[in-house]
Amino acid sequence: MTRSSKAYRSQFTAMYLVAAELSRRHYIVSPTLGNAQAADLLCMAPEGKAFAVEIKGLGSPNAWLVGRPPARSELYYVFVLVGAERGDDRFYVMPSAEVSRLLDEHVVAYPNDTKASGFRFRALTDFANRWDLLPS
Repeated sequence: MTRSSKAYRSQFTAMYLVAAELSRRHYIVSPTLGNAQAADLLCMAPEGKAFAVEIKGLGSPNAWLVGRPPARSELYYVFVLVGAERGDDRFYVMPSAEVSRLLDEHVVAYPNDTKASGFRFRALTDFANRWDLLPS
């Protein structure tokens, strides 16, 4: 499998894994399939609050490449490490403001790392399975 096809597969798989997990948690979920800016899923929480989710998927624990998110309180990110088996998948959930904070911290910690916008894989440790950060 080529590098680009693996990345595409990981991203596409991540989107459907997140949609399935949100549905399991009683959210209404609609994939945008690229038709909404900065959102892969449009969602409605069980209590009726609408929000958007941007998904980033990786097939191996590399750096997360992320552009600066728009300043929208209703935008959330789910980063997914797609495992070889279903039980190996890892989810990292956070509001967009946290993504901005991590990007800022990365720039301060690694000022010479100017190749791309993002942060190291381990920066998300505190957000593992934090589905509770999404609107209820």
